[in-house]
This record gives sequence, C-alpha cells and structure tokens, in this order.
Amino acid sequence: MLARASWRCQACGRGGHLDVHHVVKRSQGGSDWDLDALVALCRRCHEQIDAPFVKGRLIVIPRGGGQFTFEVVTVPRRSLPYPLDVEVAHWPARGALPPNLWPVWRRH
Repeated sequence: MLARASWRCQACGRGGHLDVHHVVKRSQGGSDWDLDALVALCRRCHEQIDAPFVKGRLIVIPRGGGQFTFEVVTVPRRSLPYPLDVEVAHWPARGALPPNLWPVWRRH
C-alpha cells in the first residue's frame, strides 16, 4: 500500500514518516485488507482528518483503484448550530444534518 503511494503522502505529496489511514474506520466495518479503503498520509494530514471544522477538516473520498480525492471542509464558528465536539461526519442521513450545513456536505 505504501509502495503504491510511492512512499509519499497521498494528500500533500510529502515524503518521510507515513501513517496508514482507514477511510472507513475499523469500528465501523473497515478492513485492514481492503487496499482501496487505505490511504497513506503524513502525520500532519492524518491529524487534519479529525480536526475541528472551524480549523479545516481533511475529507478523504475514495474513487476506487487506490485513488482518492481530498478536500478540506471549513465551517465558520458562527454558523455552527451545535457544540464543536459533535461529530457531523458520520450523521447517517440528510434529515439529521442541520439545513444550513447541508450545502457544505452534499458534495460528499
């Protein structure tokens, strides 16, 4: 998997120490063996995966064949209708997401 990424971060292209990130968390059914759901990230990008939205969260979108699209999603603090510790990335349906945030998420 790291060789497929040419030993570079697949989000920013940095070399050096790389982490393997599960696009689908193991606790949610992700696999250590599905290479299309694993991405090589540098420590900085890997930390941005769980960053607060007001700081900019890195979103990994699998395209298949070991290819991924990366996008940083930022939501201004004043537009958040909930506390910052609520995890919106895993809300299951459009109706569960506050309507003022749906345009930010519909691309995903």
